[in-house]
Amino acid sequence: MLTKREKGICYEKGRGTSKDLIRALEYYKIGAELADVDAIFHVAYYTMQEASRLDSQDKYIEATDLFREVASKDPLHADAFYYLGFLFENGKKN
Repeated sequence: MLTKREKGICYEKGRGTSKDLIRALEYYKIGAELADVDAIFHVAYYTMQEASRLDSQDKYIEATDLFREVASKDPLHADAFYYLGFLFENGKKN
């Protein structure tokens, strides 16, 4: 049985189904609510992308908080630290 995050990946990549980024994000959010660290990371990443499209400081803050949560739960999650650094370097932090 697939986890919610794995279902999100299937929809994101179009594996066994058609590509559907909205459904992918829905599954990532469910996974995040279930404390799946990688699902939280995916939600953070999409939140950061949305912040960029909307030029929304509030969304950048939300993404930063989510990346911090991932980094605190998994100190070896290099991608979370990378994006935290990216957001701080570019002044997109709280």
